[in-house]
Amino acid sequence: MITVSEQFLNKGAAYKAVFILDQLERMELATTKDVVAMAPDRDTALELKQNIIDEIDVFDHNVTGRMENSIGVRKMGDEYGVTAVDYAKYVNGRDRENEGQGFIDAAVQQTIIDTGEDVILLV
Repeated sequence: MITVSEQFLNKGAAYKAVFILDQLERMELATTKDVVAMAPDRDTALELKQNIIDEIDVFDHNVTGRMENSIGVRKMGDEYGVTAVDYAKYVNGRDRENEGQGFIDAAVQQTIIDTGEDVILLV
């Protein structure tokens, strides 16, 4: 459901159209995200999220910023899942073939070193 403020009603048609399209894109991204790793607590998941974003830049995959902006954290029972768009899994697989290690793999290893917590890689 999309909720709008009172100020929204006073805006022009072009603003409303762009706003609605932006909200629809956000809703689509939210439904197409896959869990790429599991962390035992929120702090570790947030650390992993930041490490994945950093590794996207290190591996030079930041063209439009869409993949970087898709990285998120979702509570899943007692654990936390780190999510990304499906394309991130594809890029990580290509990195494995070409470099021997994907950007998500590198981020998981760095998180384990930084926090000492067990992080489960799912891709």
